[in-house]
Amino acid sequence: MPLVTVQSFLLSLVDGLEMPYGAPAAQAYITPPDPRIQARIPAIYIWPSDGDESRSAELGGTVPRNTGPGTSSGTKGIMHQMDMYLTWFSANTRQGMEDGPISQDPVFPGMVDALMFALRFSQPNPAVLTDPNTNLTATIYNVGETMKYRTGIEATDDQRWVRYDCLVTVSVWEIFNA
Repeated sequence: MPLVTVQSFLLSLVDGLEMPYGAPAAQAYITPPDPRIQARIPAIYIWPSDGDESRSAELGGTVPRNTGPGTSSGTKGIMHQMDMYLTWFSANTRQGMEDGPISQDPVFPGMVDALMFALRFSQPNPAVLTDPNTNLTATIYNVGETMKYRTGIEATDDQRWVRYDCLVTVSVWEIFNA
């Protein structure tokens, strides 16, 4: 299945994702808006990373390939690795959210947890999707079966704002007839 369809499925899972500690709900994008001026709203960007396609039984594939024209060819599997970038800007204070007494320290890690939770418990699972460009139908399953994350934090140039970043690489399994 084309990567665009997998990206769109992930987008549907996380666009409008509720964030903890009173932070605004996340906005998800495949193509980032230019310019992005709503820095206080958490943003999630979805982009393909790596993939492995084969007839391996481990990925749900079957052998043999088709034996001639018009014969069934069985199934192939793809293990997509999709990068999901979570970005958020906040005032560089120890008070955290403007309206509350909660320290800023747990806010962004809580956002990372919310993103990973949404991926880990994605619904529907499995999801049967049809690509609008090729009409190829595939089954997407086990979103978030494996995930890696890396976080970062840095002050902006004027040091009044802090930029928080996290890269979550999430696995998405796919099986289709080929």
